[in-house]
Amino acid sequence: MTKRDENVSAMLVQKHQLDQSESKLSELDAALNALQQNQESNNNDLDLALADLDMMLDSQGLNSQLAEDIDITQECSSCSIWKAQSHNLMQKPP
Repeated sequence: MTKRDENVSAMLVQKHQLDQSESKLSELDAALNALQQNQESNNNDLDLALADLDMMLDSQGLNSQLAEDIDITQECSSCSIWKAQSHNLMQKPP
């Protein structure tokens, strides 16, 4: 094979690799677009669910901020209890 033939062959291999790369990039782009659309749909569903929850809280005479504060307080209390239990377990001799 002549030097020119080797160069042409190498260029054909590179073109094939480039074509394959472009094809894979197109597949990834399509997958990312689908994920983005799914995420937007999920965000919209979550916004609707939160709005429904706010309406339910209002209908029960509860302020949504008060309910949020209660949830955070309960969560923090649970964390404190869990941390204390973990700390006690770590201090017990085997």
